[in-house]
Amino acid sequence: MCTGTVRVNRVGMPKELASTILKSGEFDYRRKKDLVVVKWKDKRDVSILTSVYDPTVTRSVTTRNVTDKIKPEAVVEYSKHMSGVDHSDQLMSYVPLSRRTAKWTTKLFMHYLPSL
Repeated sequence: MCTGTVRVNRVGMPKELASTILKSGEFDYRRKKDLVVVKWKDKRDVSILTSVYDPTVTRSVTTRNVTDKIKPEAVVEYSKHMSGVDHSDQLMSYVPLSRRTAKWTTKLFMHYLPSL
């Protein structure tokens, strides 16, 4: 039993869901056995693959600008539990890949290379 984001153009995802154009606040879903793909639009399209939440259940959520916004339950629960991971991924995106993967000797060499 899990929930997570997914790209709608991924292999095995329903083709009709990828071509669905939604207005802000609308959502659509497709079900295949135990899995459900929910596509919801806020500012951008958000696609969530879940085996836990019912796609027809919605919640009213209070945000900064809008007092009541209707969201699918899968989106609300995913956002509630994954905010720390998303923040960590955002912070890691600011660090260049070369600094994260290189050995200290390579870092030292790359640091002094421009001064040669």
